[in-house]
Amino acid sequence: MAKLFHHIRRVSVYYSYAHSRVLASTVAMVVVVMILHLVIFLFMMPLPTPSRNPVLAPLIALTNALYIFLVVYSLTRFAGDLSEGGAQLFLSYPIGRAEYTLTWLLVSLLAPVLLYALSIIAPLAVLDPHFLLKFSFFEVILVILEMLSIGSLVFFTALAVKSKKAVVVLGILLYFILPYFGLIALSILTFSMRIDIYGTIFYWIYEALFPYKTYLFFYTRIANKALLVYPPLAVSIVSSIMSLLYAKSKLEVT
Repeated sequence: MAKLFHHIRRVSVYYSYAHSRVLASTVAMVVVVMILHLVIFLFMMPLPTPSRNPVLAPLIALTNALYIFLVVYSLTRFAGDLSEGGAQLFLSYPIGRAEYTLTWLLVSLLAPVLLYALSIIAPLAVLDPHFLLKFSFFEVILVILEMLSIGSLVFFTALAVKSKKAVVVLGILLYFILPYFGLIALSILTFSMRIDIYGTIFYWIYEALFPYKTYLFFYTRIANKALLVYPPLAVSIVSSIMSLLYAKSKLEVT
């Protein structure tokens, strides 16, 4: 137990340093997005009846992209820390490779998605606290899992190749290009070619990476929507574990 607390203390100390490297951009993004959410909710007044219907799609489409830029930016700082010598300073003695990697997982992935959830919850709490108690956070959960599943893959890439350019290219590909080209392909296959891909391997891969977009496109087809949570959660957990194992056994810094 004492050893566990020792590891936690070392991670928390390094977290302060790592988070300080992205603090200004994080605070600015939180403020901007929270204001945008507040304005959007004001235009939506009276707020819709809480349900599992996709009522937040317009809001998420606008503000989620901003947070994705924050995640990609944080991941480029991580890759830069590995390639530009910052990691070597800390790995030379104070913290282990797994602790170092876990800290950057918290800074670049977990912190941004939790702040994104807060930027939705806080305006709702101000406008209508009673609505918040009845509000279904299912859409928010799916968006968070989408950010985490893709982000964990980009994180592993940053850890392995230590290249800012690779992080930016892969981040843009997975967060922006692939999901929307996938939606176009789904539309062509479903409505033009009359090919039903629901339940196929293509569907499951798309759903594991983009659960919220799958939820929107197949909303009327999915009987148990709660099952959408598990594939992206599995991708996030497996990718994060792979990153920690890779860091512990193969990570080398210059």
